[in-house]
Amino acid sequence: MTKLSAFWKNHRLGMFYGFLRFFVMTIFFSLWMANKYLFEPGQIALTLACCLVTGTIVTALFRKWLKGKQTFFPWALLSQAIGAALFGLLLPQAQLLFSMRLMFDGPVTRHLTMHDWLLTLTTTLAFPFASLMSLFVVIFLPLSCLNTWHLWKTVNQQSDDSELQSHAI
Repeated sequence: MTKLSAFWKNHRLGMFYGFLRFFVMTIFFSLWMANKYLFEPGQIALTLACCLVTGTIVTALFRKWLKGKQTFFPWALLSQAIGAALFGLLLPQAQLLFSMRLMFDGPVTRHLTMHDWLLTLTTTLAFPFASLMSLFVVIFLPLSCLNTWHLWKTVNQQSDDSELQSHAI
């Protein structure tokens, strides 16, 4: 139980912002893609899992990188780029894997085509582009700035408190 509580304490901020990113991504998908599969339970669970994993990874990376930094905004742009690239890598690959029959299930009824791979590659490259260089930057960038600012404040406040305690001793 101690490992689970330590994980939750260290990664709850990333999971919270991953959860917020899930809502933003759902709005983004509903405006951009056809709604025929958007609200299926499997697609919702897959998008939520990818958002939570992405938020956790980005927050874990930036917890180390933001320690002792004076400003957070350039780091917010980098966190947005890394988060979009990770999400763009995870979601299309997961969709491709979960839409195909596994090799061990029996005879393969559908083989991967060049169209499947090109669609995955296009989607992988489209998410970072859409989150940094499109109209949707108005939605994604403030969320990334808020996440980075919150983490920057938390990390640097803890280091200031530990310095004050070491000087008091």
